[in-house]
Parts: sequence; structure tokens; C-alpha cells
Amino acid sequence: MHIRTSAADRGESSSGPVAGMARAGALATAVAAAAVAAATVGAAPASADTAQPSPAQPAAPAAPVDPAAEYTKAFNMVAGAYDNDSTAGRIAGSVAGAAIGCGVGAVTGGSLTFLVSAGTLTPLGAVGGCIIGAGTIGFLGGTIGSAVTGLPAAAAAWPAAAAELHSNGLIAQQVQGPHS
Repeated sequence: MHIRTSAADRGESSSGPVAGMARAGALATAVAAAAVAAATVGAAPASADTAQPSPAQPAAPAAPVDPAAEYTKAFNMVAGAYDNDSTAGRIAGSVAGAAIGCGVGAVTGGSLTFLVSAGTLTPLGAVGGCIIGAGTIGFLGGTIGSAVTGLPAAAAAWPAAAAELHSNGLIAQQVQGPHS
């Protein structure tokens, strides 16, 4: 009969996942200590001369502006305002459009254009027409509802985004109107 013993019981070193994590932690600590030591050794001693910048030294140049990041930030500002305010209109428009569309689709048999007489409309045609009408008119209602509630918010956010782009020199100054 063979009894399994652990590596520690046999006097061997363990190479399992726990030991691997311990070695990785020790390695990370050693690397961090080496980085701190290198930074400390390379640092100049503080003195009264280096504490104050001399007036003869020029100021550091301004960081360059990344146009792609600035345009993305401005777009996200306007799109975020639209998205925050358009959700309620999208939901209301979709629900209203689906309710109206179901009725319109049911009486037109799904064509949404021509009324079907009661003698030719089957229950399956009415159900199918309701589904088609609810989907079609619900989609249009959601689109219109989101535009009605979201576009004013986007229009209100645009001047701030444009002013930020202008302050970074990415768009020209607005042209003054003839009555300004």
C-alpha cells in the first residue's frame, strides 16, 4: 500500500500553484524595491539652489493637443446629452406606436395601407397584421420620440463642445452676424 505524502513531508520543494504565486509575489516585491533604490540613488540631493527654479530657465512648453482625442471628447459630450434625454421619448414613442400600429395592422391585414373588409379578414391575418403594424409603427414612433426629446439636449450641449474645441485651437472662431 502506497501512501501519498506532500512535498514538504518528503523534504522537497513545492512547485504547485501556491508556491508559484508566492515566488511571483516575491519577484514583484524585489522589482519594486530595485526601482525605488534606483530612483533614490539617481536623485540629486535637495538644496536651496534647486528648490527654486531660476528665472533664466524657460517654462516647459504646453503639452500638445491630440485632435482625435479632443474631437472624440466633444462628440461624446453631445452624444451623451442626446442619449440621456432621448431614452424617455424613445420608450414613449415605441409604446404609443406599437399600440396604434397593432390596431392599424389588424384592420388592414398587415398591409398598413388598405382597409380589409370584415368578410375577408381572418383571425390569423388580424394577428399577423397586428404584429407587423406594431413593429413598423412602433419603430417609427420610437425614432420620432427619441428625436423630439434628444435633439434639444444635443443642441444645448453643442455650444460647450464647440467652445472647448475652439479653446484648443481646433476650430475657427465663429463668424459674427451682420447685426452683431
